[in-house]
Amino acid sequence: MQTMIGNFVAAAAMVVTVVLFEMGLMAPGNAFFAVTLVILMFTANQLIARENQPLRDAVINMFTNPASYSGRGTFAAYVGSTALGAIVIVQTLAYI
Repeated sequence: MQTMIGNFVAAAAMVVTVVLFEMGLMAPGNAFFAVTLVILMFTANQLIARENQPLRDAVINMFTNPASYSGRGTFAAYVGSTALGAIVIVQTLAYI
């Protein structure tokens, strides 16, 4: 249950950040920081869940093996958040 709540909070934070940035209500630097923070925290959480695997295998499994997650929602939340974060990062780097 704690994992599900954490995944929901991370995904919701990412969606809110993207919406605020795209509407022009959040500065590019703030959006970049918020998105990077959510991605780092989400990735750290997924790496901790795979602590018994070598780092290389854990990173590969995070993106290519949905069965390595506790549920489909966790996989969708992670991949979706990472994709949204990549969009915002590319757009904020265009402002520099």
